[in-house]
Amino acid sequence: MMMALPNRVQYMNAVPNPEITREKRRAQEEEKRRLEKSRQEFAKKNAARNNKMRMSAVLTIFFMATGLFVTIFRSGMIYNMQNEYVQLQNETRMTMKNNEALQAEIIKASSIGEIAEKSIELELVAVGQESAITADLSKNNFIEDEPVVKQPKFTDKIFSMLNLNIFN
Repeated sequence: MMMALPNRVQYMNAVPNPEITREKRRAQEEEKRRLEKSRQEFAKKNAARNNKMRMSAVLTIFFMATGLFVTIFRSGMIYNMQNEYVQLQNETRMTMKNNEALQAEIIKASSIGEIAEKSIELELVAVGQESAITADLSKNNFIEDEPVVKQPKFTDKIFSMLNLNIFN
């Protein structure tokens, strides 16, 4: 009779089959290789997708920045042209006011009474016919000056065709 000892575990006399453990190890290693290869492929695909996304984001930002620059540049040019237009309108108004004032002065100065009063005031002396200069008004008594027209440069012609006012 055998008595069982309370704190002892009974062991069986069994030896593990080495071929089964080799097969298991080989299968585990194969599974590890497949997982590693799968991870590497996933990482490559993920990196390629991230690179494409970064490139598209950079291109989008570049095109937006270019569009913004062009818009701001053209807006600045339009603003300058509008200011120049307003200044020219103001100068035109001032010139017209001055012209009207000068016309009023001419009308006032051309009256005979005004001329007589000024001549008495300035103590002018009447001059005889001998000191007068005669001129034949049927012919041209003035030398006509030919206006000199400056030929535009080739670059000015190109810029005027492109309607770019870069130098203004």
